Amino acid sequence: MFEEQIQRIPMEPPRSTDLLPGLRFLSAVSWRALLFPAAMLVLVAAMPIFVMTSDPQFRLNRGGLTVQGRIVSVKPLGASARQIEYVFTPPGSLEYRGTCRCAQDRTYFEAKPGDPVPIRYLPSNPTVNQLQENSDANAPPFIFILFFPVLGLLIFAPMVVPQIKQLLQARRIFKNGRIAKGSVLFVKRRPAGPWMPQSGSTAAEVFISFSVAPGVEREGRAWCGNDWLLNQLPSGAIVRIAFVPERPDELMLVDAYIR
Repeated sequence: MFEEQIQRIPMEPPRSTDLLPGLRFLSAVSWRALLFPAAMLVLVAAMPIFVMTSDPQFRLNRGGLTVQGRIVSVKPLGASARQIEYVFTPPGSLEYRGTCRCAQDRTYFEAKPGDPVPIRYLPSNPTVNQLQENSDANAPPFIFILFFPVLGLLIFAPMVVPQIKQLLQARRIFKNGRIAKGSVLFVKRRPAGPWMPQSGSTAAEVFISFSVAPGVEREGRAWCGNDWLLNQLPSGAIVRIAFVPERPDELMLVDAYIR
């Protein structure tokens, strides 16, 4: 199989990985199968932007201004909380009102009508406002915002790292290994997971019997992500492999990278 292309490959190492188009990164990694998880990564990584643009407390903490207001009424909410109503006037604007629930352990629990208080508001929309203390206390922690990109990488990495790892191993073996013929024993396909739909290449391990020396047979396995080739590999099919004598159980299936 692929004898004409394989004949161009020198038998003795070192050899250039450019001899096999499939050993290039953009060819070997199944990018089509990664479109869905990549979209999920972008969505998860963009969550901080959604938080910053939609969460009032975060917007107040990051882009708000502070002006002095005053309390106009205090309403008890049981023994441990009060509802405070306040008014404030942004520079060059009209008067705005706001309310907040103040627990017993907060600074303004004992405040009375007429007391001055600092009010934080959004210049673009003063109806989004809070007592200064509440705005600082309730803003989401910055480490929580950073969590989303990290989560996205944790989800995405298992989908692309194994392919890159297999590619790097195949490049190393092809560059420095010996070329030989082998006989396919069987193919073990890896089932696609819920995050890796079978829309692209299906990864599989091809178990191969080959000779490392006259009369000395060994068995090894090679990774293959070429769907078409996998369907052409019944038990006993002859394939061309590369292997490093020091680790003959790790094979590189040359046929899988001829494209």
